[in-house]
Amino acid sequence: MDVRTQETIQSWGRSIQIDVLARDEDGTLYDIEIQRSDAGAEPRRARFHSALLDTKALGPGEGFGDLRDAYVIFITERDPLGGGRPLYHIERRIEGMDRPFGDGSHIYYVNGSMQDPTTPLGALMHDFSCADPAEMLHAPLAERAKWLKESEEGRTKMGGMIEELMMEGEARGIKKGEARGIKKGEARGRLDTLVSLVRRGLLSLSVAAARAGMSEDELKAKLS
Repeated sequence: MDVRTQETIQSWGRSIQIDVLARDEDGTLYDIEIQRSDAGAEPRRARFHSALLDTKALGPGEGFGDLRDAYVIFITERDPLGGGRPLYHIERRIEGMDRPFGDGSHIYYVNGSMQDPTTPLGALMHDFSCADPAEMLHAPLAERAKWLKESEEGRTKMGGMIEELMMEGEARGIKKGEARGIKKGEARGRLDTLVSLVRRGLLSLSVAAARAGMSEDELKAKLS
């Protein structure tokens, strides 16, 4: 299993940065996205992620029959599809024949607002929203969160990860902002990264606002 975080996939038009990109032993690809804003989990975004994920699936000389299955998984804070379900499984189907198209493309939406601790998925969503490791139901997650929050080594590692993400965001902003000035591009990239960290629950609104040099209300407006 190969797992990478904050992986960028380039395209001829718009590129994407994937929260978690994993490839299992069979070559199946998994794109896992943490989205706090409903706007970040719209269906056409899932379609775009699925399309770009396929660009990573085939190597030189491989045919289309070698294309492995690909999964795009959105873990959302609320219920952007509005069906009141804990999990949505989206597949392409052949109209009028009631059978799957079978192209190997799979999209899942996990509704993070449904936190029923009596179900495995609900218990996991409960832990995702916990700020206190002592309240988590899964021991491995609780132990890791406790280590990151409370140990000197963990806090250092978490701080380093956030700073690395900030630097990557600034670099992307500079690249995009060359035409309008390096400073503007750097500031834009930094702000985009802060917004992304808040949306994924990796940084509090107050800390992110302080880093961005703006009020919490101003930063909150960027999250919508």
